[in-house]
Amino acid sequence: MTKKALKPGKYWKHSMKNKFPKLARLSQIEVRDFWKDEARDFTPWLCEEKNLQLLSNTIGIDLELVGKEQSVGGYKLDILAKESDTDQYVIIENQLEKTNHKHLGQLLTYASGFNAKAVIWIAPKISEAHRKAMDWLNEMTSDEVGFFAIEIELWRIGDSAPAPKFSLISQPNDWAKSFSSVTKGGRRVLTEINHAQKEFWTNMIDHFKKNNTFVSLQKPHPRHWFVITVGRTHFQLSLTLHSRLKKVGCELYIRPPESKLAFSQLKLEKKEIEAELNAKLEWKELPNRGASRIVQYLEADYQNRKTWPKLFRWFQERTESFHNTFSQRVIDLDIDDMDEEAA
Repeated sequence: MTKKALKPGKYWKHSMKNKFPKLARLSQIEVRDFWKDEARDFTPWLCEEKNLQLLSNTIGIDLELVGKEQSVGGYKLDILAKESDTDQYVIIENQLEKTNHKHLGQLLTYASGFNAKAVIWIAPKISEAHRKAMDWLNEMTSDEVGFFAIEIELWRIGDSAPAPKFSLISQPNDWAKSFSSVTKGGRRVLTEINHAQKEFWTNMIDHFKKNNTFVSLQKPHPRHWFVITVGRTHFQLSLTLHSRLKKVGCELYIRPPESKLAFSQLKLEKKEIEAELNAKLEWKELPNRGASRIVQYLEADYQNRKTWPKLFRWFQERTESFHNTFSQRVIDLDIDDMDEEAA
């Protein structure tokens, strides 16, 4: 007995029903509808570790909470944090309405009061005037301090719980702002972790040289990254140390203005690149930030000196492999027009 054939119209409806699941709607929520009060609701939420980590991921600085409602010059700073690798202060001021001049003035008061190395201003709407002010501060201030303006949004899918979204509106140039030292009495004083970082890089360089590396090595600095040129402006290999996360990394770091175009071109060769490196990489376009990264991490505690010989070998092997894999690809990238614009 043969099965009864479906008419074309019925078959189409049947197949479409099975092929495409029902889609929910994405909708934005007013932050004031979720957080009623800045001090009692929004600030405590942001202080939670998972939410501070979300902010850390947005700005590229590993943050640790120091305290909230810290008194400075007759005002109270919403959140005082520190950068994990250097213990330098980061101030965070948040609003639940559009930015205003009062908070801009408070930010500068807090920055001077704590000798902050990063200043973060979070609000649902950063006005154009305040964006320009933060851009100007990044251009005119020392390389040792950075100003971030961030908009906070809440979104939900259907009837789901709301999800936060941070968007960078103003930021310092990536890698240009140094967190390598603290200042005391007008003098630069290295922290204990700064000394450890410099000693690690110094010994790593000795290892590279003893093992006849072909890469060019710069002078070591007391900071958590070490830069190696890769043959083209705005591109570099960066070796990184992460004390709190207990991992180290080797990455291709792509600075603006060509970062997104270059990243997209390189990602077209993702399969070939990962095969050459014999590694699964993290491809971080970072759409809300200027730079992009292609990274390999290794879980390791570099503060344990017993691990240094192993880490030196890993860094040299990965650095030379990354250089061999990326150097010619970077030179061959079709971004000449953007290079000329940057020049």
